[in-house]
Amino acid sequence: MTNLFTVAHVAKLHEIQSARLRRNLPGIGKDVMELIARLEDGGVAGKETDERTRQAKVLWDLGFGRELGFKKFVDYLATIPEVIPHNDHPDLFDQLVLVDRRLGIVTPSKLLGLTYHPEDEKTLVNHYDRKYPDVEFIWAQDGRRNRNKSIRACRDAFVKDVEIGLTAIEGLCIYAQDRTVLDESDDHAIDLPGAVHVGDHGQAACLGRDGYGRVRLDWLIDVYARPVCGSASRRDC
Repeated sequence: MTNLFTVAHVAKLHEIQSARLRRNLPGIGKDVMELIARLEDGGVAGKETDERTRQAKVLWDLGFGRELGFKKFVDYLATIPEVIPHNDHPDLFDQLVLVDRRLGIVTPSKLLGLTYHPEDEKTLVNHYDRKYPDVEFIWAQDGRRNRNKSIRACRDAFVKDVEIGLTAIEGLCIYAQDRTVLDESDDHAIDLPGAVHVGDHGQAACLGRDGYGRVRLDWLIDVYARPVCGSASRRDC
């Protein structure tokens, strides 16, 4: 899927607006102008060389700041901590990721355009008994090195006091910063050992594509190894 905006997108927006008008609903001009203003505010994500600003701009462009009530990018950026130094385990973690937990997982899922049912904040809970900051940078890996290994086996193999599994929101944020982590070319799916089903802790969260190619946040039994699934993890700090 290309990231280029084309006339096809304009046509689709016109189609959406026409459908709304037929149902006596308001047009989408205000929404489109809000999107344009958000993209213009602070520059366009990807042009920034400062990693803190660049990653914050990615989340801002998705709508994180708006949902949190911020009117300007600079105000949202002020809530983002400084980037932590490069991790001391580069062989384990090669991806720096900004994680913003303030919106839970339902709203970020919608902002990312992916499917998550039953759309509540109670179904997936954290596996680890630890307090997570509202906003932080983490060093992580996307699970490719753990493909064809069960979630439970990976949890057991994580280096104590060094490595823990990603939670659901951490998985969403790694996908937000780098869409290639779920590249359709290799059908990779990210297991998230740091999040489990509230009613059955033997099922852990996962992020992957369904049979139609749509990205979906779901959960699966943690004792089975799957060829295209791999447990993602982060530095425990």
